[in-house]
Amino acid sequence: MPERDLVIRNLTKRFAAAGGDVVAVDSVSFQVRATEFFTMLGPSGCGKTTTLRMIAGLESASAGSIVFAGRDFTSVPAQQRNIGMVFQSYALFPHLTIFENVAYGLRLRRIPAAELKPRIEKILDLLQLGALAGRHPADLSGGQQQRVSIARALVYDPGMLLLDEPLANLDAKLRVLMREEIRRIQRRLGIMSLYVTHDQEEAMSVSDRLAVFNLGRLMQLGTPQEVYAAPASLFVADFIGKANFFPARLAGRVGAGARVALAGGAEIATPRAMPLGAEEAPRIPAGCDAMLMVRPAAIGLDARAGDVSCRIGRVQFLGGIIRYTATADAALGEVTIDAQRPVDGVGEGAAAWLRLAAADAIVYLAAGRA
Repeated sequence: MPERDLVIRNLTKRFAAAGGDVVAVDSVSFQVRATEFFTMLGPSGCGKTTTLRMIAGLESASAGSIVFAGRDFTSVPAQQRNIGMVFQSYALFPHLTIFENVAYGLRLRRIPAAELKPRIEKILDLLQLGALAGRHPADLSGGQQQRVSIARALVYDPGMLLLDEPLANLDAKLRVLMREEIRRIQRRLGIMSLYVTHDQEEAMSVSDRLAVFNLGRLMQLGTPQEVYAAPASLFVADFIGKANFFPARLAGRVGAGARVALAGGAEIATPRAMPLGAEEAPRIPAGCDAMLMVRPAAIGLDARAGDVSCRIGRVQFLGGIIRYTATADAALGEVTIDAQRPVDGVGEGAAAWLRLAAADAIVYLAAGRA
């Protein structure tokens, strides 16, 4: 194990409840590299924040281990872990200046005055807050206040930085600016950072790698490109970006891929086929043993012929793309199609055909069919 890595092994958290223990985190294992920006992503209640809090020492682990830089942190008190933490709420002291807010942790650590001032000035300059040092939190914007909370977490040179939904209180435009700012700071300092969010776009844009959680379990781990292009389950495919699903029957295997028959008779041969876990079997309708997943950009529209007949519901201009929403008997739910330009003869309410780019599709096979 590289000496500055974080290694999580079989981490588990159970909470006592009236009807029996609730497993919030279920035997989660992963490793984070020393200078990596690592994101834990998932819906509310999936276990990502509880995992972060166990790493921080704010929650005790029911089982498993947390090892950082070769030291077992599992039972180490939070104040001895040298971890910087940034929360959703800024938690700034309203009666203190920005300088004193950032200085607070250093004063608790009894850092000498001669060292304290230059350390604070350095971190404030890094976060473009130097000119605001004498102001109070009420005089700052939301983005500036979040910068102060980050400065406070970084000023004592922590071994890792933990960020729990740090941008949730900001408006959409400011969130984009702040996530880029956080990534810039992380790269500049080379500090290991663990980031929790439910926002897929946020996670995809800043992460070196991300871990997708659901119901307390780690569903998939990889780079944003890997997780988007090759989701390991129907949940991940549906949660990361947009996905279209077509129930199907397996017609044959083709190397690592498969050939499937869709409702209506069309056959699609894809280069990738993955087995489904038993817990996802109910998502495949009766009479089918496979599910074809196709991203919106991998579906074309034609007014005359194609693989699947459909009817267009809505057409939305979204700047860089035209988004069509359609219904099709062969699909599970609405179908989303992202086109680079309007399709001739295809408007709201029109009958049309979907052309599925088989090379970019994935077939998920029911248990026993892989």
